[in-house]
Amino acid sequence: EYMKDLPNVKFELWISEKMGRFSVDSLAQSVADIAEREFFVCGPPPMMKAIKDQLSAIGVSADRVHTEEFSMT
Repeated sequence: EYMKDLPNVKFELWISEKMGRFSVDSLAQSVADIAEREFFVCGPPPMMKAIKDQLSAIGVSADRVHTEEFSMT
């Protein structure tokens, strides 16, 4: 419902048992101009660091990565 009010925003959720763990490399193969996209990621600190490092390695600027970290402890 909320997304219909934002016509320029595209939301995608990538979940697949076949793919195993999330991979920025597999995402980069599927998404055109990935370095120009905005990323919103939520998870525990070690996961967030790994994703930020992977995105940086493929040319995504740190200011395009928005995170919310949490811990289960």
